[in-house]
Amino acid sequence: MSETFYCQRCNNRLRLHESLLSLNTVQVNLLRDKGNPQLNHYTRHSQVLDDADDLDPTQFISSEKLQFYNKLSPNKTVPVIERNESASHDKLTSVSTSLTSNSFVMLSENSDNEHNEDDELSSNHHEEDHADGPISSRLRLLAKVFELLSTSTEVDHPLCQECSALVIENYKHKFDQNQKEKEYYLSFLKKLRDQGELVEGADIDPKLAQAIEEYSKLEAQESTKIAELQQLEHTKTKLDEQLRQLQKEFDALQSGELNEILATRNGLSLELNASTARLGQAKAQYQHHLDHLDRLRKLNIYSQFFDISCDASNQFGTINGFRLGYRVPWSEINTALGQVMLLMVFLVKRLKLHLRGYKLVPMGSQSQIIKLVDEEDQTVRKSTLNLYSSNEFSLGKLFNFNKFDVSMIALLEVLEQIHQTLKKLDPELELPYSISHRRDTIGGKSIRVTSNSEWTDGCKFMLTNLSWILRYTSAHTSQ
Repeated sequence: MSETFYCQRCNNRLRLHESLLSLNTVQVNLLRDKGNPQLNHYTRHSQVLDDADDLDPTQFISSEKLQFYNKLSPNKTVPVIERNESASHDKLTSVSTSLTSNSFVMLSENSDNEHNEDDELSSNHHEEDHADGPISSRLRLLAKVFELLSTSTEVDHPLCQECSALVIENYKHKFDQNQKEKEYYLSFLKKLRDQGELVEGADIDPKLAQAIEEYSKLEAQESTKIAELQQLEHTKTKLDEQLRQLQKEFDALQSGELNEILATRNGLSLELNASTARLGQAKAQYQHHLDHLDRLRKLNIYSQFFDISCDASNQFGTINGFRLGYRVPWSEINTALGQVMLLMVFLVKRLKLHLRGYKLVPMGSQSQIIKLVDEEDQTVRKSTLNLYSSNEFSLGKLFNFNKFDVSMIALLEVLEQIHQTLKKLDPELELPYSISHRRDTIGGKSIRVTSNSEWTDGCKFMLTNLSWILRYTSAHTSQ
């Protein structure tokens, strides 16, 4: 079989009854018409009869009755009276002279579509009988019948026996509920009718008189309200006239003096907005200048010129980003010492200090210190100490006293003279790292380059003392 049917509720596979497989065209049309209750009774009946004319009598008449029928009508003449509602209807309408030319049958809007579907179903049935055989064609025909039944009813088809029983039980339950509601409505209607019959004629007259009296009162109230309404309408007319007069005066003022006033107001508003904007700009600029002045007041110019700190590893002391210490390129060391020389010259001039025995000559990365020595013949001998060096000597030799070590010792002595000058201004002043002339150390670390790692710490301590002196000098500039 090419078609398999399943229950539309439980989805179980269905086994069709033998009666469904042996349906004739009349039975199929009856099932179809039961699934389409909106069809006109006349249309359904006439269509069934038309289909019955095309059937073989052996499909719906028993063999005994068929033999009896053939015996009575051997010539198979057309019967005088046809069992067809359409023919009888035409005969009846032909009797009436007024309706002979205008007889018609009212059909529903969907009747044409339904007839087309029925014709298509019948034609498909006949075509499939010749194409695929009786069983497959009847199965496809049943599928179309089930589809029509599903679209025209609230229940999807086909259904199994159990689901059909449940559906029938559900409809029975709904029918019982409707019957109960019907009984309730009938009993309530009966009570209303009984109450209406109990009303006696004696009670009707007082109620009627009371209603007439109330009606008279309502008429009097209506007359009073109508008079009040007319008075209110008259007052409204006067107020409308006054409103029109005031509107005219308002329009005149608005077109004349009011326009001038508004123009003056708009001009003053624009001027006020412009003045307010200029005032806001002036205030913002003034505040900006105040903030800038505060930043300038808080700015330490000495710290800006000479930035003394440590590198990222906190191993070397730096001045303006240049390191001092062991294993630092000599070009960077010479530049850093040039910055130190420039800072000391600045401090000497700021403190108005006269150095004893030394003269500082800042020349960048090739700065010098001139050492002045008094001779016995009252002459001054000058010797130049270079505060820069290169790789012309070996750094690995300890205690190698060379010219660069002498220059570093002289630089340390100049720093000590600056310290002594500050102590005269403030006797309690002490530097973070003490300076020793005998050992040429600062903070216990040698200032000689030949000391290697100690020289790095000594340079860092020297820069720390210089930073401290610079801050002290900036705080006591008035002195």
